[in-house]
Amino acid sequence: PGGSILGTAVQNVSSHFQISQASAYVVNVNMWMALENQHWKTESFRLQLLSKLREANVNNSINTSDAENKVFQAASSKEEYLTNMAKLILALEIKDFREVRKFCGD
Repeated sequence: PGGSILGTAVQNVSSHFQISQASAYVVNVNMWMALENQHWKTESFRLQLLSKLREANVNNSINTSDAENKVFQAASSKEEYLTNMAKLILALEIKDFREVRKFCGD
């Protein structure tokens, strides 16, 4: 991979340890997956979902920032975070406030 920091790191690892290009590719994929698995914790990723939550909250039924933060704090993985955010958004859209309260703690 040319030019990227990750690509340069992989090239440095492969030349230092004299591993094959295929092995370097596996290292590259594993490093990318590790970075991607942490991306859900970034502010920019969370703001995208907060925006979707705000769109679903047309009646201003909940404090969306607090709700997103509670879902985030309770999540131990990207999958859990995304699943619970989707459930919360859907519950707001169909006005299932009993379900909404499960995520908001109200």
